[in-house]
Amino acid sequence: AFGVLITNNIIYLIAQIDLQFTAFLFGAKEAVLYSYGMMITNLTVSLLAPIGWLLYPMISHFKARDEQHKFGMVMYGVMNYLWVIALISSFFLRTYSNHITSFLFGSEYRHAWSIIKRNLLFVIFGFLWWILYVVYAWLGMIKSRMRMLIAVLVLNIMLNIILRRAMWVEGIALTLGLTWL
Repeated sequence: AFGVLITNNIIYLIAQIDLQFTAFLFGAKEAVLYSYGMMITNLTVSLLAPIGWLLYPMISHFKARDEQHKFGMVMYGVMNYLWVIALISSFFLRTYSNHITSFLFGSEYRHAWSIIKRNLLFVIFGFLWWILYVVYAWLGMIKSRMRMLIAVLVLNIMLNIILRRAMWVEGIALTLGLTWL
């Protein structure tokens, strides 16, 4: 339980580091711009996430019956089809992100589409990372999950420092995509 608490707080910390870097370094308007862009990007991952929750009953079922080969088949099938769905939704959002941000947030925050376009290439990796994260929990690999998240946290901080200078708010947004990768 303590490991789960730590890992969930690391995920929250990773999300907040990007936002706090943006607010501190670039100001409130850019923080809103970043938040709007990331909301659309994360929405793509979040819409696919419930499919991943279907894995838990299957994993439990196969584990209880000692049918590990079927677990591998299910994981391969889920990963194989869901990355295609994530790719299609990424291309859809990439194509229409300018119109979506203008419609949802108004012309004042139209620039949020540039943040979306940078990260949509990584949505597939974000979703696959989430599935791996959830499967680690279901298999009782909490320590492995904690090590993975600590490495991601360190990478996230380093990339934020490096990319903010080179690419402004888009660099901080790109940091999330690169940490998913």
